[in-house]
Amino acid sequence: MALSLTQTLVFGFTLFIVTKAGNILMAPYSHCINSHMINLEILSWYLSENGHNVTLLVPEPYRGPYVSFDIQDTNIQVLRFKDPSSVDRATPKLGRCEGFDSLDSFRRMDVNGMRMTEHSTSFKATSDLFADNATLTTLIRSRFQVVITDYFWLCGYAVAAYLKIPLVTVQMLPGAHVMQIPDLYPAISFTPDNYEAISDNMSFFERVRNAWQLFVLRPLQRKYVDWIFYPRFHKIMLEHGFSDPDPNNVFNNITLGFMNSDFLFDYPGPVYSDMLFIGGFFNQWVSKPKKPLYKNVMGVIESSDENGIIVVSFGSMLLDYEVKWAKAFADAFARLPHKVIWRYPQLNTPPLNLGQNTLLMEWLPQPYLLSHPKVKLFISHCGAGAAYESIFHGVPVLGIPLAGDQPANCKKLSDRLFVGKCVDISTLTSETLFAAIQGLLHNSTIRSNARRVSQIFKERVTAHGPNILRSINSVLAEGGAHYLHPKTREMVWYQKYLIDLIVVVFAGVAVLSSTFYYCLCSSPESKSQKKVD
Repeated sequence: MALSLTQTLVFGFTLFIVTKAGNILMAPYSHCINSHMINLEILSWYLSENGHNVTLLVPEPYRGPYVSFDIQDTNIQVLRFKDPSSVDRATPKLGRCEGFDSLDSFRRMDVNGMRMTEHSTSFKATSDLFADNATLTTLIRSRFQVVITDYFWLCGYAVAAYLKIPLVTVQMLPGAHVMQIPDLYPAISFTPDNYEAISDNMSFFERVRNAWQLFVLRPLQRKYVDWIFYPRFHKIMLEHGFSDPDPNNVFNNITLGFMNSDFLFDYPGPVYSDMLFIGGFFNQWVSKPKKPLYKNVMGVIESSDENGIIVVSFGSMLLDYEVKWAKAFADAFARLPHKVIWRYPQLNTPPLNLGQNTLLMEWLPQPYLLSHPKVKLFISHCGAGAAYESIFHGVPVLGIPLAGDQPANCKKLSDRLFVGKCVDISTLTSETLFAAIQGLLHNSTIRSNARRVSQIFKERVTAHGPNILRSINSVLAEGGAHYLHPKTREMVWYQKYLIDLIVVVFAGVAVLSSTFYYCLCSSPESKSQKKVD
């Protein structure tokens, strides 16, 4: 993987941080090919390059890595557990994520459905892993010192509890620390839910909406899904002799949490001491794409004039634009004087109205393209990776968010950093898209802001790698980081919210008030007053 000069200097500095190689088990969210899994591949590579022994724990169909570096050139091992669903396939391989693969299906996605999917896939992976005795034996014999897993991949939590070693989680969603600090509810007046497109300067009704989401709806959704799946996890834990078979304790026993957030992008707010913010770490790496991909990309770049290039991508999971959306996009792009490089997975069925200025590609070397000075605009769904890459490389963004955290990310790009604009997909037409593109391309203020924010962000991101290494080294050396663990995670709800204190205070006030009233009514003056009356 070819690195820039800045990245090389960062590596040179971090080499002095590692003093002893650790034995690390990495458990990515790996039921399908997705950005969360790719990010943990990047983290595995980084830790390995800096002296640690890293093993990826993945299901049998995994044929990665899915990033642009060769795993054979690193100290990364791959441990695959059996996946019964792939037994009948001649050449099993990890597929694309199902259920949210078309543009319209993304628009219909809700948070509860996402959590159901996360728990369902996590439970299947956990069941498959703990049914594979050979892999369990290997895990025990390997003497791993720490498990690093995706925050939503409950299989990693179970493995850490089974091996009785520290657990480090990686939360991939920007701003999601808000959901992980549910006991700091006074902060909801200025800390928005990371699924809501509202800022930290909320109106009264936005505060009501935010309070409803964080205080009522999110906890109820979590409880509902946990009520369905936790008994199943409990059964697995009982069968395999967990020292603590309570899923609530297992899934809350986090030693350290890496947060893919940065307060340049996210709204400032309260955090826990066991959280380390590393927003943008996964999106700073740029490598030259392999041939013939490089040849195709360079052909477009070299043939572009002073108008430059527009890059269009809606993430790795989108597989189908549907005819109406493909036509609207193609119409707008064809009217532009710019070259357009569009990630379009359906190469066998291109839009009939595709312009000659538009190149369709099944997969894009997105970081490489965004780092090129000829790229003038990035049209994106505003997923976390896309948002951070655009900020890092200083490219203005036209956001067309679909679901999940994307509307909130787009809101922050447009209203907090002033490096882009958002377009509502429900009202999108070829005309509105063309007008939005033209407006951004001719907005010198947004271009200037994008360059300024990029410089600030690059300085912040260079510190994330060394901070990660120091934190992991500390966990390895001490067998955890329990001194960072906030007591609030262990407190019962009435202690956490001071309900017991409030009850005592109100009871005391009630007793004092009653006593005062009784004494007042029983005084001689009060009795004589009654006789006069």
